Amino acid sequence: MGIAVKTDLKTLYLTDNGTNPLIDGYTDQQGRLLRLALNLNAPSMDYKQATILYSEERALQQMVLDESQDALYFVDAKAGKKKQFETYLGSLVRFDLANGKATTIANNLVAPFGFILSADRQTAYVTEPYTSRTSALVRLDIAQGKREVILIGGGFYPCSWGPGHEISVIVPDRAKTELWYIDVTETPASAHLIADRSLLPSVPNCVARVGNDLFPLIVGCDSHITLINR
Repeated sequence: MGIAVKTDLKTLYLTDNGTNPLIDGYTDQQGRLLRLALNLNAPSMDYKQATILYSEERALQQMVLDESQDALYFVDAKAGKKKQFETYLGSLVRFDLANGKATTIANNLVAPFGFILSADRQTAYVTEPYTSRTSALVRLDIAQGKREVILIGGGFYPCSWGPGHEISVIVPDRAKTELWYIDVTETPASAHLIADRSLLPSVPNCVARVGNDLFPLIVGCDSHITLINR
């Protein structure tokens, strides 16, 4: 699932792949892009009030909202029936919120899950989990359509920008219950362990920085949300 919130805090977008039975007619084969009115004073939001913006037999994952262009970008981990080494081929999609048009801008990804986008919308970093314990961090030149595997690691899934201007990426490793800081300015990219089982109460799913530095970090795990500070 991916999630994005507009800066006015009134609208939330999310991708959902059939795990919520509250949406009538939703099956586990159907990926959808949803829009919900966001009410910060409400204890919860009702999925049944969601507007379906896009629906395909796909597996929509992490997304980026570009408010300046009124568009959403998301990775699709199951863009077609064809498989490569038992892994579905995937794509990067741009969805125009004004007219509802979905445009594939890259189709040379392998089961992409995590995804972040540079400010100029020319470079993306994508995690590709090949197995439950092996994955890659891929740099994608969107204009040239060129992909480059810059790091092979464990169970990389979601990812986020690290401190500095687009020089680092933070990825949770679900296979090893670890959190990694990856310097993408180096060749090959260098990975630095920043948290392991001694700090993480359970398998990490996502991470958010508080402020401009690497720490503190808020980490969403399977069983808890934890704060890591140094």
